[in-house]
Amino acid sequence: MPNVNFLLRIFIGGLFIVSAIGKGLDDAAFAIELKTLLLPVASLFSASTGTTQRIMNAIEPFLPMLSLCVVFMELLIGAMLLVNIYLRSAAMLAALLLLVFTVVLALNLALPADTLKHCGCFGQLWNEPLDAWSLVRNATLFLMCVGIYFTSTQTTRQYATMADKT
Repeated sequence: MPNVNFLLRIFIGGLFIVSAIGKGLDDAAFAIELKTLLLPVASLFSASTGTTQRIMNAIEPFLPMLSLCVVFMELLIGAMLLVNIYLRSAAMLAALLLLVFTVVLALNLALPADTLKHCGCFGQLWNEPLDAWSLVRNATLFLMCVGIYFTSTQTTRQYATMADKT
């Protein structure tokens, strides 16, 4: 099973880093994309369009910081998976992040905003349209993260600790 774990963590780690780079290339555009993605989420917590707009106006000043946090989290998780540091923790964080992204995307499919054109998953690198495929892809990636979690030990950098024993 270590070979499957290795392949999964390299794939997911690389994917998270590529996604972070795509979003970080134009963090202002990603912040605008976040606003568009969060509009249906805000509409769930409000009874009228005016209330939704007030919620979005309250969130808007924090969107640039939130976009940088997403980029940083993706870079950190990707690096942890690639370098083999705290694999179970990295896999759990990746799965949780994918779960949040999937819920937001599902809400956007169920309650579409007129301005949403693509999912924003890879930022400026790939403008994939938002559709059911986005949910299937995220669910598959989530299951891969679960696979990494259950086939990993929490030991940090096992290959380095084995070399130290000799």
